[in-house]
Amino acid sequence: MQARDAQAETLEMVIKQMAAAVTRCSRDFRYLWANQEYADWIGRPLNEIVHRPVAEVLGENAFEFLLPHFNRVLAGENVHYEQETNFQSIGPRWISADCTPTFDTEGIVDGWVAIQVDITERRKTEQALRDSEERLRLAAEAGRMFAYSWDAKTDLIERSGESAEILGLREGAAATGAAVVAMVHPADREKFEAALSNLTVEKPNLRIAYRAVRPDGTVIWLERNSRAYFDEHGAIRRIVGMVVDITEHKRAEAELCDSEERFRLAAQAGKMYAYDWNARTNEVVRSPEFVAVLGLTNPEPLTDEQFVEGIHPDDRERFLREINALTLSKPNRDITYRFLSPTGRVIWLKSSGHGLFDEAGNLQRLVGMVTDVTEQKRTEDKLREYEKAVEGAEDMIAVVDRQYRFLLANRQYLKMRNMTREQVVGSPIRDVVGKEVFETVIKPKLDECFRGSVVRYEIKFSYTTVGERHLLVAYFPIEDVDGTIDRAACIVHDITERKRAEEVLLEMNRTLEAQGSLLQSREELLRVFVKNVPTAVAMLDCDMRYLQASDRWCSDYLPGRGEEIIGRSHYEIFPDMPERWKEIHRRALQGEILRADEDRWDGQDGPRWARWEVRPWKTAEGAVGGILILAEDITRIKQSEETLSKVNQKLIQAHEAERTRIARELHDDICQRIALLAVRLDDVRRGNPELQTQLRRQLGQASEEAQGLGSDVQALSHRLHSSKLQHLGLAAAAAGFCREFSDQTGVEIDFQSGNIPNELPEDISICIFRVLQEAVQNAARHSGTRHLQVSLRNGSSEIELTVQDSGIGFDPEMALRKNGLGLTSMRERMKLIHGELSIESELRRGTTVRARVSHSRPMQSAKAS
Repeated sequence: MQARDAQAETLEMVIKQMAAAVTRCSRDFRYLWANQEYADWIGRPLNEIVHRPVAEVLGENAFEFLLPHFNRVLAGENVHYEQETNFQSIGPRWISADCTPTFDTEGIVDGWVAIQVDITERRKTEQALRDSEERLRLAAEAGRMFAYSWDAKTDLIERSGESAEILGLREGAAATGAAVVAMVHPADREKFEAALSNLTVEKPNLRIAYRAVRPDGTVIWLERNSRAYFDEHGAIRRIVGMVVDITEHKRAEAELCDSEERFRLAAQAGKMYAYDWNARTNEVVRSPEFVAVLGLTNPEPLTDEQFVEGIHPDDRERFLREINALTLSKPNRDITYRFLSPTGRVIWLKSSGHGLFDEAGNLQRLVGMVTDVTEQKRTEDKLREYEKAVEGAEDMIAVVDRQYRFLLANRQYLKMRNMTREQVVGSPIRDVVGKEVFETVIKPKLDECFRGSVVRYEIKFSYTTVGERHLLVAYFPIEDVDGTIDRAACIVHDITERKRAEEVLLEMNRTLEAQGSLLQSREELLRVFVKNVPTAVAMLDCDMRYLQASDRWCSDYLPGRGEEIIGRSHYEIFPDMPERWKEIHRRALQGEILRADEDRWDGQDGPRWARWEVRPWKTAEGAVGGILILAEDITRIKQSEETLSKVNQKLIQAHEAERTRIARELHDDICQRIALLAVRLDDVRRGNPELQTQLRRQLGQASEEAQGLGSDVQALSHRLHSSKLQHLGLAAAAAGFCREFSDQTGVEIDFQSGNIPNELPEDISICIFRVLQEAVQNAARHSGTRHLQVSLRNGSSEIELTVQDSGIGFDPEMALRKNGLGLTSMRERMKLIHGELSIESELRRGTTVRARVSHSRPMQSAKAS
């Protein structure tokens, strides 16, 4: 027994001195001993290893990963494995291990001895070698390489046959070293010659990538791998090697660099970052933008646990549930949730991920993108605020679709109809308002609206709740994501009081005209009428002094001062009277009747709007005795229209975000899958020589169709959302659009731009770009000419876009009255950025569309009084 213990001690001493990492472990997974090589490799002192649990030293994740091998050796099996494992103290490493079971005196396995070798560098080298061999194989198969031998004494070069096609030379043409140097691109020639001159006996190998210019002027990239042979004096005698055409590889590298740069710019501009979560090791790798997106003050990486802790408590369980729901058949997830930054700010994040699974269906990795959608959520909240404003408006508001069904009806609409929301929303208009009114009045007006016009008209309608009312009805077209009008918003304003006042005034004027000079109390009758009329009316003399004012006038414009105004000057009461209104008064005193359907002024509580009429009144002798001012406050109408317009503008913004998302998915998902399909079809077509000719031809056609479909989808994604606009700026995106449109349609576009800043606000760039698209497409479709001029200029404080054609032209006044779809879209977009849109056109003399917007301060739209 003592001899056996001595042998064991001797064996243990020998093992501890071995260069390999050696350990002995017990059945209960504890280290019994380990040599110094193992301690150095694991990065811990021996006293922190021996007699400690294996899981504690290696880490729980590594232990669980290796446990199947440990269980096999405890079952009495000699186990060998090579495996990458993420160790607690040294990170992921490849190890080659041989595990041998140990037995007690009764022959029962009581543990094992493991000899471990770190083969991480070997595996990396092997992988690099495989990659290199694969590249060489593919290059050889594609015929993009050739062998050569150069004789230093004669300067002659012998090359394999592939060289002629690669270098663009005649087959069998003589070649010299001087000719090779002459083909090297001038920018790379000095580097090429220096590499040749640096060859020595000690360093005979040459590997260099450079550009070469073929006889036809095209530039290609070559990689030269050579070995020089020297004579006894150290002079080069011969150089042999291989030359590989790496042009496509270089293009791919350039595209990859461009792609990475675009991604970096997109990540910075779009507030997004990429992530890669290893489910086996629980490690998360994120692109650097995550610090700014998550609002972190410390750039140190977040663990998966720390990130989950940062998710809003109300969203955390849903987030984890979405992760756990990933399966091999449903590997994608898309979830929006809140994240609490260290500063306490709530950030809305949208995380899109794709799970990667092993053959057993176990999640191995999750990769994807995280985007800050806080502004989008705020926009959605703002949209809901506008919806509340519509619901609380005093005017009747509804939204209908192209099938003439109600999509929305506000509280006031339901109240006037004495109907419930369930009775109206989803029902045909004819069932709500009556078939006759719908067919004769509403449907023709709606059809005009669905063609792109803003329609306004007056109508009488009898309600069961309040009887007959005079109504001012306005229809506004609403666009879908693809720019087509699929809904119409309706605003109905009750103008009964105004119409009754106008009728009374008209009747009174007819009476006064009939009685003429026989009526001596003409002025007094006017005063009585003005005092009691239910609308806002004021009666003034030739000196603009008040003779009378209705109660409505006093309550609307002079609250609390109505009793003080009789005999006082209109200009004394309103000292800030605009000069344009004074001019209107002077013209009325000279006998004119003037009207305005809309007029705006700034009141103490904000902007106010009115519809007014100014007319002279006459004395019994027929002379002008002064003027009557009839006014109706239409501020509520304008506020309703403005609210609806803001809803429409917010919808445009939401549509723009949706276009961007669809374009990204088309490009990043569908395009990639179509491209992969095309590659696979092409591989099948080229890779199996036994395929019958007809089948190969069909596969070739399918491959071409897949590639064409991919190009079409990519073009669609560009139309939906221009990545050039986001990454290169407005001028480059506009130039690219004009060039692509010209290539696709054959329309010649002369594009000029000057001094357009790249750092324009995103909303200005998008709106100007969309107006350019609409204007160019309209001109190509309707002008009858195949030549357009597009100008994009930057003045001292404003951007101006001009799209001009010399085609058949049209009547711009009629177009403005009809407010067609294209014009509506362009005008709404310019409203978003406080810009101006103008159209100049004459029949047979062409059309010019101009869009102007200040990039330093909001522009105010000019309106005629």
